Amino acid sequence: MLKTNSWKGLPLPRPIRNRGASLLQQQCWCWEQDVRSQPGNRLIEYGFARRPCPQGREGGSSYVCDLNVDVQITLWGFGFLIREKDLGSMFLGRFDFQPRWASARNVPDDIHCLDDLTRLAYPGSRHEWFCANFLMIRGLHWISVYETWIRNRHGTRCREDSLNGFEKLAAPAHEIVECWKRLVTECEWVFSERLSSLSSANDLLPEFPEGARANGRADK
Repeated sequence: MLKTNSWKGLPLPRPIRNRGASLLQQQCWCWEQDVRSQPGNRLIEYGFARRPCPQGREGGSSYVCDLNVDVQITLWGFGFLIREKDLGSMFLGRFDFQPRWASARNVPDDIHCLDDLTRLAYPGSRHEWFCANFLMIRGLHWISVYETWIRNRHGTRCREDSLNGFEKLAAPAHEIVECWKRLVTECEWVFSERLSSLSSANDLLPEFPEGARANGRADK
């Protein structure tokens, strides 16, 4: 089970969390369809490497992609994790849109089920809260980059087919990219407002970096 601390940082407003949760549930479904797609696995085509679950262990495969030398994305059927060299690791679950965080060195590579993520917890300090929320925003932006790649390479019809059978539609196929971009903008606004409201924030937290959206694979 994921650990929880008594202090959960400064969570997103419920309407944003609800929209994010609905979008992420749909996105995990879409990633599953990308894995099963014909003539080939779209995650592999994008640049992910599959890590199968070892025989005898509970769980499924993970998919790992290095966005650059410092940033890595890992996908599972139960959520996604983003690691960045100086900020640690952040996990968002398929059914729980609240970031969990750990320092990068505390998260093993051989994770194949939710119970393997025992070292992640709700942020326990202001610094951890900053790192978790910054990584969350970067990860959500990457999803919009991935969906832009899907649209440009395979067309909107690809996502229409992916969503066949998905009952709780959060965004129609032709609006998926825009919905993720809108969510990123909302999260960035809340993040900036919360930072400015913290007393002595400049002494306790690093400055919000320029180019927060620069680490997606926009060239794909």
